[in-house]
Amino acid sequence: MIQRMERRSVRKFFNKKILEQLVEGSTYDDVRQDLMAKARNFRDKTYNIVADEDFVISEDTADDVTGKARAFTYYVLEAEKRIIDLYKIENEWYQLGLTPIKTYKLLIFKERITDPDTDNNHKKPRSIIHTHV
Repeated sequence: MIQRMERRSVRKFFNKKILEQLVEGSTYDDVRQDLMAKARNFRDKTYNIVADEDFVISEDTADDVTGKARAFTYYVLEAEKRIIDLYKIENEWYQLGLTPIKTYKLLIFKERITDPDTDNNHKKPRSIIHTHV
């Protein structure tokens, strides 16, 4: 449960930062470049802590490390996931005709109602919609 909470807090961190950048007028490319730089930075930090040449950052290895290395692994995984998500939004969801901010909020909403690890199962659907749209 602690690992899920840690992963969830990293996801919230990235969601907040991406939304802030979109509100400031950044393009999807700008946001992706920033995420790539963050992922590279956290990947380097993880390898410095783990000090194992054979270590590969993935969903499977995130549980094999502890402390800061696990947190940094989550940062890398979430940043890479969001980079892919931003490409998906830009290339597949453009026909919705929504602003980048609303499109990203729609992605967050979709994840929250489909992801079993979220703690929104007790909330009424209307309250979830109201917080994201």
